[in-house]
Amino acid sequence: MKDVFGRRLQSERVLAGKSRKDIAEYLGVSLASISYYETGVNYPTVESLLKLA
Repeated sequence: MKDVFGRRLQSERVLAGKSRKDIAEYLGVSLASISYYETGVNYPTVESLLKLA
């Protein structure tokens, strides 16, 4: 269950034709943060979730 968010984030990112770098710049976080979100190591802040929505 922990990696469901990450898989969905990655899937939606790829469908939108965006790179991890694009998303990182949009959210104002590091590229590593996006990687952590997609692998389930860490989760975005509420503010970042709102931007993604």
